[in-house]
Amino acid sequence: MPAVCPCTSRNPVSALSGRLAGWMFGKLDTWADQWYASLKPSLFQPFPGQILEIGAGAGINFHYYPPGTRVLAVEPNRFMHPKLRERANKHQINLEILPVRAESIPLPDNSIDQVVGTLVLCSVDNPENVLSEIHRVLRDQGTYHFVEHVGADGLVGGVQNALYWPWRLVFDGCRLNRDSESYIRASGFDWTVVSRCKLGPRFLPIRPHILGRAMKSKTSTRL
Repeated sequence: MPAVCPCTSRNPVSALSGRLAGWMFGKLDTWADQWYASLKPSLFQPFPGQILEIGAGAGINFHYYPPGTRVLAVEPNRFMHPKLRERANKHQINLEILPVRAESIPLPDNSIDQVVGTLVLCSVDNPENVLSEIHRVLRDQGTYHFVEHVGADGLVGGVQNALYWPWRLVFDGCRLNRDSESYIRASGFDWTVVSRCKLGPRFLPIRPHILGRAMKSKTSTRL
């Protein structure tokens, strides 16, 4: 089995790469999700009845949500949609797919209480715009829950830099060395929780991770 980045496809490079990503992540994201299984339940709680998930991919997060949850799933790769619907049915999720890029979310300002984004900022074209949109749609006291792999230092960082272009082409836009923490910290949120850790097998160049919650308040400044 080849080394696999568990990021879902955000902006398919082509129909071929989008189809490949849809098949690959639908098959292998369960294997990858075991790295996060001890972290996501506490990170995602408590949730109300509605969630906006950015880059929902093949719906791997759905089994963490209470049955009956309404999920607005931003996922531009149409090849992910069949698996999204399949998992929504399996876990009793009330699913609405928004087949758009996260840089422009078709929802009103201050309309969502909780946003989830797992392994998504690595592959969007414009992380500043995505985070600005998350900030815009969140209500005051709304929370953005995230898990992201990020750029590393030392030997791993060198491997990430060397693999940047082939990895991006094979895994449909994933940037191994993106500093997503800096983008999140500059996006105008008030912080509640953030931590850094190493997850996943040692042979994959995506082990450094950040995870946490960022809260929007009346004093938060939008990008």
